[in-house]
Amino acid sequence: MTPGPKGPVRASPWSRFQRAHLHDYPPRAQGLWVGLVAAGTLAAAWALSRLVASPELWGSTLLAVAVVVLASQFPLTVPQTKLVFTGSDAFLFGTLALLGTPAAVVAAGVDAAVSSFKRSRRLSSWFVSPASSMTAMLVAGGCAGLVERGLARLGLPAEAATLAALALAGLLHHLANTGSLELVVTAKRHAWPRWRNWFADTSWMGAVAVLAAFVAAIIVTTIGQFGGEAVAVSSIVALAVMALLHGTVRRIEAERAVQESRIAQAEEEARVNAQRFSAAFTHAAGGMAIVGNDGCVLRVNRALCELLGREEPRLLGAPLLQLIAEGDRDRLQSLLAPLEGQDEARVSAEVRLLRPAGEVWVSLHASRFADPAASGNCLIFQAHDITDRRLAEVRLQYAAYHDGLTSLPNRLAFMERLNRDIGRVAADQRLHFALLLLDLDRFKMVNDSLGHGAGNELLVEVSTRLQQCVRPDDFVGRLGGDEFAVLFDGVGDQSEAIRLAHRVAESVGRPMRIGGTEFTVQVSIGLTMSSLGRRSADELIRDADIAMYDAKGRGRGRLSVFDTSMHQYVADRLRMEAQLRRAIADGHIRLDYQPLYELESGRLMGFEALARWQHPEHGEVDVPKFIALAEESGFIAQLTPWVLETASAQLVTWMRDIPEARDLRMHVNISARDLSLPGFAATVSAALGRARLSGHALTLEITETSLMQSMEHALGVMDALRRMGVGFSVDDFGTGYSSLSYLSTLPIDSLKIDRSFVNGMDRGPQSVEIVRAVQRLGNTLHMRVIAEGVETAAQLQTLREIGVDAGQGYLLGRPQPAQAWPAILGESRRQPAPG
Repeated sequence: MTPGPKGPVRASPWSRFQRAHLHDYPPRAQGLWVGLVAAGTLAAAWALSRLVASPELWGSTLLAVAVVVLASQFPLTVPQTKLVFTGSDAFLFGTLALLGTPAAVVAAGVDAAVSSFKRSRRLSSWFVSPASSMTAMLVAGGCAGLVERGLARLGLPAEAATLAALALAGLLHHLANTGSLELVVTAKRHAWPRWRNWFADTSWMGAVAVLAAFVAAIIVTTIGQFGGEAVAVSSIVALAVMALLHGTVRRIEAERAVQESRIAQAEEEARVNAQRFSAAFTHAAGGMAIVGNDGCVLRVNRALCELLGREEPRLLGAPLLQLIAEGDRDRLQSLLAPLEGQDEARVSAEVRLLRPAGEVWVSLHASRFADPAASGNCLIFQAHDITDRRLAEVRLQYAAYHDGLTSLPNRLAFMERLNRDIGRVAADQRLHFALLLLDLDRFKMVNDSLGHGAGNELLVEVSTRLQQCVRPDDFVGRLGGDEFAVLFDGVGDQSEAIRLAHRVAESVGRPMRIGGTEFTVQVSIGLTMSSLGRRSADELIRDADIAMYDAKGRGRGRLSVFDTSMHQYVADRLRMEAQLRRAIADGHIRLDYQPLYELESGRLMGFEALARWQHPEHGEVDVPKFIALAEESGFIAQLTPWVLETASAQLVTWMRDIPEARDLRMHVNISARDLSLPGFAATVSAALGRARLSGHALTLEITETSLMQSMEHALGVMDALRRMGVGFSVDDFGTGYSSLSYLSTLPIDSLKIDRSFVNGMDRGPQSVEIVRAVQRLGNTLHMRVIAEGVETAAQLQTLREIGVDAGQGYLLGRPQPAQAWPAILGESRRQPAPG
């Protein structure tokens, strides 16, 4: 409704009808629809007016209409075609012949209305179809009457004239009816009829109409010869036969439709399965190949072509073994042999494939494949590129046995070599070796005065000089920090070992320039001989360590040879252990807290609690020696619970008093000995309970080597702690050797890259690649990666570029006592990390 000055104007009935039923008819189509309906209305009005004037025809007309409608209810479909026949057309034209055009127009309108109502739910169709049929019947009836009278005047027998007139009526009714509807339908689509196509599509309908007219003519002739009773009987029989035929055809068609549906469904399933296999094969991310019984490639997918760097035509027909690296061919052949005749068998292997640019490592899986286009079974291969993983394993393997800073063999590698030498000496008493332990004097002073960068440069220079001054068969390693070890193989006696040791001290002691400053480094050396008696690798290291500390105690820069007189050192060590046991009660042990930051955002994420021992006589004890003494003495069983409870309580205090600290985590270091202690999970639970801290705020850090040493017992304890919400981090990652399969199954949240790799990034690409490999490994295993020892802006930038998640180090924040943090904690949370 559109508002006007006198109120809303209601839409006309025609406008409402247009919107409701002719909304998709363009103007030309609407005009044709209106004209056709008007013509049909006029035809109906004319027919009814004639029937009103002839009361004697009313009963016959109603009967004819009923028969026509009844006959239309039994359509017969020609099997496997779209051709449909109904008896209504014959009765319709019979009505035309017997009762005249008015009765035929009415019957045609009713027949079309019933048919339209069954086929369509649109009111527009209910109007136009009967109108078209009635108009066409009026035209057909009028023309048929003219033709019949004209033929009669020409002397043609009445039966022949009737036959010709009705045939023409059938054809004209078809042309007028379908032609007018075609005009409306094409106009609705904004087009004009293509009469040739229309004639081709509807010609069969015209033939049906002509045939129906012939049948009507026969009916009229029958009436003339046998009377109306015969026609009535024939009509009843015809309707009965049509009903039976209709039911039979429908049943046959239904059965055929079910069968065809099953066949089509089976064919569709086969087609879809074939398409799915082809698509899965072609577009699979991994390389795939089908190989025939002769060992030649029958088919390859895109991924394999890209993996091998070759076009598909060059691979088809090629023997598979020619694509395998020579060193892996025999092994692969032996693995494939059991597949012969075993359809369910599978084999997997890691092999190298040949490509123009070199070799690529793949994980290769093979199984039997029934190929209908080939004779017998074939093999289907799947290849997944594992080159990156292999390279990462090589890097990790190297990192496991080498020091990241100096590239010297690390403690693990040195201990393996020492054990081999012990075995050789045990097998041949004539062989001897000497073990040298070196510690740089006042190395901490270099770090404190010149910085850690200068300290690392010093360690690299010392390692270079050690390698240059020893003999080819000698073995040099870095055990950690500023401690180095040398194995002198094949020494004749102690005097020769001492001479070699002095050569080492002289080489290291030559002046060197570090950080623009020239200075001289002194080393304290402990020496022990294998000839002193059979000892384990740990005992030899212990004795050399005793001798080295004896050298330090006698003024540093000296060489000391282990002998029984050094037992006093052991006594001193025992005294230190006793003092350590009382250190907590005496207040000599404290906790410092070093911050951890997210590197990308600079957000403070938590702290690592670091234990410090302030000895009343010796001052602050070196942390590695303090922890080593705690583990060896068993004091670690008291120290770890104290650290857990103290650090947890401190975090709870910060959370309560400082809003910015509410989502921080506390990292606490534990040892392999801790994990092996009975009830360790209960100890952690008790510490958390007393502090009223959620387990989700605590992360326990354990070194890679310690984790591997206590793997059997660690799994159960870690699972129990994990259920409390406690997280786990692998500390000093890269300095030991972890099985990737273990890492993927352990409940580990993060990997802490050892500081030696981070420091080494400034000196060359090797450490950068190791850090990158660890980051990729962390991403693969869904673990956070944390970098330790971040000390320069360049290191921080490189770590960010690699994508390392978090970090800690002097650049980001030094360890501080608990009382120092409340004043700076809020600022630390709001400001980005340095760099």
